[in-house]
This record gives sequence, structure tokens and C-alpha cells, in this order.
Amino acid sequence: MVLTRRELFTGMMAGGERMRQRQTAVTANDPLLHLLHRATWGPRPDDVAYARSLGYEAWLDEQLQPEQIDDNQVETRLQKLPILSMDRHTLYSLGDYEYRCMQAAAQGMIIRAVYGRRQLYERVVEFWADHFNVSGEDDVAAENVLYQQAVIRRHALGKFRDLLYAVAKSPAMLIYLDNFV
Repeated sequence: MVLTRRELFTGMMAGGERMRQRQTAVTANDPLLHLLHRATWGPRPDDVAYARSLGYEAWLDEQLQPEQIDDNQVETRLQKLPILSMDRHTLYSLGDYEYRCMQAAAQGMIIRAVYGRRQLYERVVEFWADHFNVSGEDDVAAENVLYQQAVIRRHALGKFRDLLYAVAKSPAMLIYLDNFV
């Protein structure tokens, strides 16, 4: 049987709509589960149980104070990526630093998303990193690691004005936009 592209895409659209309806039906009846799907990278069964034990408001309040959440498992894993905590001079002294910085940044993001308990914070960090995007390639690679730590992660849940000012003054953004002098 040969399918035309139109038939293939029509079938894909129908399947996608069915999945969307199914997910809506599941989460519409459970506001906490809906929150977990929106505020995390995908709740694990133990995350759902923990959130249910706290309740909707208490879980959300806890997530809005990420510095109060014990995330030792992530911190232990991130120690294997020393690039993420290096200063500018050390980063630039590394051989092949562009590739190594890009790899470490990607691995750090994945570790935090998969193993982290500060899920809402990580979603907000990703949102601001996407919004105020700086390439992780070439000359900006080392600066991007510093940018993620000193600008995005530091100001993610803070005042927008402070975040915007830090982004505008960041060496990574200035290099990326060719505005550095």
C-alpha cells in the first residue's frame, strides 16, 4: 500500500489530536498532576507521590525557593564536570575549550533536568536561556558557561530588571552580538 504525503500527514494529525485529548482528560481532573507536567521536566512516580504528600500550594512554594531544596545528588554528579565552576582564566587556558565547554554545558543541563529536585527552577533557567540565547560555539563557548552561571542561573527567579541588566552587560552577550569593545 502506497500512501501519499497528504494521507500520511492527515494520519499523523489525527493521532496527535487523539493523544492531546487523552492527556487533557488525564490532567484536567488532577490539577496537581497538571502542575507537575507544566513545572517540571516530567514527573517521576516518586515526584508525584512527594507532591501529593505536600499538596499543590506547598509544593509550589517549595519550588519557588530552590536554594532551600536539598539537591545533593545533582551536586555530586556536577562535580564530575569541573568546567561548570571554573573561572574565566582557567576556562581559556584549557586546550580545545570550545568543544569541552559546549559538552559540559549540555551535560550539566541534562543532569539537572533528569536528577534534580529543583525542577521549576530548572525550567525557568531553560526559559531564560532560550529567551536570552547566546551561542555555545566558537569564541563564545567559554563565556557561555560563565553566562549561564553568573547571569541566567543567578537571576532566573529574581527581578526581571536585574536579569535584563546582567544580560545586557554580559561579556558573552556582547561577544555574541559583536558589540564588545
